[in-house]
Amino acid sequence: MTSSILARDGQIFYSNAKENSHIYRYSIESDLQFKVVPERADYLHLIDNNLYYLSKDKKIWMKVPVQGGKATPVIESF
Repeated sequence: MTSSILARDGQIFYSNAKENSHIYRYSIESDLQFKVVPERADYLHLIDNNLYYLSKDKKIWMKVPVQGGKATPVIESF
């Protein structure tokens, strides 16, 4: 079981192993958390205002805005 965690600008992004590895964003300032990606994900990367991750179910790399929204495919996994 792999877990990923990133931090930036008072926010923590993590894949929650207890929630099927869905990706959450936690705000240190407001103490609130928000589900950013409602699918099994791993290998988080944060570039500019986008979160990149490997979809465990689809076996492809995906991109989603850090504030949430629709994830789009980036590249297929080999």
